[in-house]
Amino acid sequence: MQEKHSNHNPSQNVTVTSTTGHSHSLAAKAQSSGASSSSCCSVHHNVSPNEPVLDTKTGSLPTSRSFATEKTNSQILDICSGHKHFREVQFPLQEKKYSDLVKNGQKPKALFISCSDSRIIPDDLLNVGPGDLFITRNIGAFVPPYNLLLDGFHSVGAVIEFAVNFLKVTDVIVCGHSDCGACAALFSPEFDKPREEVDEVEWRNTTHLRNWLKLGAETKEIVKQHNIENPKERQELTARVSVVMQISNLLTYPYIKEKIDNNELAIHGWFYDIQKGVVEYYDPEKKRYYDSLDLEKRGVPRSSDIDTENPLKM
Repeated sequence: MQEKHSNHNPSQNVTVTSTTGHSHSLAAKAQSSGASSSSCCSVHHNVSPNEPVLDTKTGSLPTSRSFATEKTNSQILDICSGHKHFREVQFPLQEKKYSDLVKNGQKPKALFISCSDSRIIPDDLLNVGPGDLFITRNIGAFVPPYNLLLDGFHSVGAVIEFAVNFLKVTDVIVCGHSDCGACAALFSPEFDKPREEVDEVEWRNTTHLRNWLKLGAETKEIVKQHNIENPKERQELTARVSVVMQISNLLTYPYIKEKIDNNELAIHGWFYDIQKGVVEYYDPEKKRYYDSLDLEKRGVPRSSDIDTENPLKM
């Protein structure tokens, strides 16, 4: 959605331009500035910066506004062009599958927990299609321990509950990756600063990120024991150890432990090397990662015993 802002006195129009190009004026109290656009779904707020803007769908006042620039307009149009390709090329090829998924509901094979990193594309990585995976992504592919879910709203916990208890997935995959920014940030002096050393603006802009990265504290302590000075080597080890720690956190969920004990569920730890395009899987008994293409030959590890003190053989 693109929004424009022009400096006018209070009581200006809010104009919605539809895909057909027709404009609809809301709460007209003064003469419109005449702003218009031919782009799809564009909304123009011709108001002063301090004037509340009416939400055109709900009739209520939004809590915040943002205004598009020429750069953001160009970027969103570029992204939208990808949807055009989907509608004209990809969707027709899978229209029946989408229709079946709506009619019969989704039955994904696995829950896939990965990082939000833009370089991780599960569909490409695993050659999967609609309905194959139930996916949740976050900074670092972290899984909060079960006891922390009781302190507030946690989307990761809700996704896990829905996937395991309602969709009845039989596999949960935690996938870390190389060059992980979250794993690097765990060792950044910037994120180690106490509250009193961080100015108000920086704290406001990083509060949730700082709090989220606390989930990597245990992983950080394990990696520190290896005294790795090279930042890149330390970053990769951190990402690999982190995957194991997330598996350990998953085992704190009572229903997950119960399903594993009943052979109804398996948890898998994966590591994706972005530059090589290779996925490796974690073997908790050997405490090592192996190429996923050898999985059939070696056998799928199903052990629920995780050594969190020494998760990897160096």
